[in-house]
Parts: sequence; C-alpha cells; structure tokens
Amino acid sequence: LLRRELVTKLRLEYELWCPLCEEFAVPGESTDQMWYEPINKMHQPITAEHFRICTEARSKMQIRILGFDPNTASLENILYPSRGRNRQMNPAAVNVFNHLSTAMGLLYQEVYFTNDRIIQQRESIRARTEQLVNRCDCFPPGTKVAIFGSSANGYGSPKSDLDMCLQIPTGTSVISEDDPTGAKAMAILAKVFEENGMKDVDTVRLTARIPVIKFNCARGNENELAS
Repeated sequence: LLRRELVTKLRLEYELWCPLCEEFAVPGESTDQMWYEPINKMHQPITAEHFRICTEARSKMQIRILGFDPNTASLENILYPSRGRNRQMNPAAVNVFNHLSTAMGLLYQEVYFTNDRIIQQRESIRARTEQLVNRCDCFPPGTKVAIFGSSANGYGSPKSDLDMCLQIPTGTSVISEDDPTGAKAMAILAKVFEENGMKDVDTVRLTARIPVIKFNCARGNENELAS
C-alpha cells in the first residue's frame, strides 16, 4: 500500500496534468525546468496552498496553449446546480447541451459520415487495384488486395486516404535473395499502375522496410498500397 503522503503527492502532480494540452504545467514563475522539480522542492506536509499553486499553474498553461480555461465541473453539477432531494435542471445548461449535440451531429454528417456511395467507391478502387496486381507476373496467383486502417475501421472521413495492403497466398512469397523486401516487385507494379491510368504514382517509399506505393485513382482518391 502507498503511504498517505505519497498519495497526496500524486494527487498534487495530477493537478498539473491537462489531457487537452497533453502535458504537465510547471508551477512557479520559471518555466526553464521540469514540471516535477518545483514539487520536489515544496515543504512537507502538502497543504491546500500547494494545490492552489498547481491548479493556478495548470490554468495559465491551458489559457496559453488552448486559449481558454476548461470547465472541469461534472455534467451532473452543471445540469443540476442546486442541492437537495428535488433538484431542478438548469434550463440554460440544457439549452447549451442541446445546441452542442446538434452541432456535433452536423459535424459528423458533414465530415465523418461515410455513405454507401463512398463505400462502394472504395471497393471499386480496391477491386481495380487487385486486378492490376494480378496482371503482374511477379506476384503469386491468388494475391489479394485488402483495405486496412481508418477506411476499414470506420474512424476515417470520406476524404481520408485509402490504405491497402497485399495479401500473399500461404506458402508463397515475393521476396528473394535478389529482392529481400519485395521492392523490385513493387516497382514493376508501379509501372503497371502508370500504364493503366493511375495518377501521380509515387515510389519514394519503395526503399522502406515495407515498400509502399502512393497513387491517385482516376476518381481522385489518394491511395497507398503496401506489400
């Protein structure tokens, strides 16, 4: 079990952390030091004044980085500011949350919602890419192209890149002593892309540990294919 003074010190450090800024504030006037150095110099026992200093430091950092001081009150206390058994909701707070929910819904629909047309377009690009891969003798018969990343898990927007990878059949390979990463095979594939209408075919990352081809489909989507 942790000693009480250690738990108190951890709580004090927590006062300096801001998840929005993703960093700790530095208590005191000087910022030319690590955030924990002023805490180590604080006299024991830790008092309410120490917590006030840390909270104030975090607030200053948030205003400097975010431009505002976040409200850390719980939603329950915002919606139900009064105490007692028959607590009434704050109409002004309810109105703000309703407007916020509406705005978030509109943002999702405009930026992140992926409708059936986009899904079908992505599948069309994947199928077209797989068709060109199968034209290359350097890849084993049955090689598939699969979508992965944000376009597959739903976290991307309709404007996100389409990340695809090659799935080589079990028991086969595209690497050899002469081509240990498959970069040469991918270079041949890049030429096939160019010859069949793919735009802006980029082979800069063929020298990476996992060779990557970046290209634009005729539909205007930016795609990446990794072996």
